[in-house]
Amino acid sequence: MSDIGRDIDCTNSSFQEKEDLFGKGFGLINVISFKIIAGSMCTKVILDGNEVVLVGDPEKALRNYMLGSNKGEKQCVVINNQRTEEEFARTWATEMLNRIHSKADNAYCDYIGQMRRDECLGWEIKIERGKFGEVELKSHCAAAEKLGRHRALFEAANMLNELLKEIKSELE
Repeated sequence: MSDIGRDIDCTNSSFQEKEDLFGKGFGLINVISFKIIAGSMCTKVILDGNEVVLVGDPEKALRNYMLGSNKGEKQCVVINNQRTEEEFARTWATEMLNRIHSKADNAYCDYIGQMRRDECLGWEIKIERGKFGEVELKSHCAAAEKLGRHRALFEAANMLNELLKEIKSELE
């Protein structure tokens, strides 16, 4: 995919330039290039004889690569001279899918939390007794907004998931 960002060549960067730009520990590493994709820094390096793309904060991604722990987050993509930029983009899209799902889950938890507030409980009795006022209305509106946010994020995640399935089936 040629439209996801322009590589900035770093092959001739000095030890100090790499340390300043990417962080401590990068001075001795063969940094090929970097680019910004949707707000995430993607740093292409050679590690263990493989071409690797570190995604996100370079120091953190390098540390996770070296320690072998990603804690559920894919922060590096080993290219091995066989993977393409399209595959990298697909990995990034999968990460985004996970992030959107997390945001949808958080929005739903916010909705549940709002609905458990006193202003949202027992609305039928409050209306019957004439005690459903502005505070209760605002609380229910806030809950509806949170549920709407959850539904929108969930729908976006489903759409991205369908796109990923299509891409995967086309590549196979």
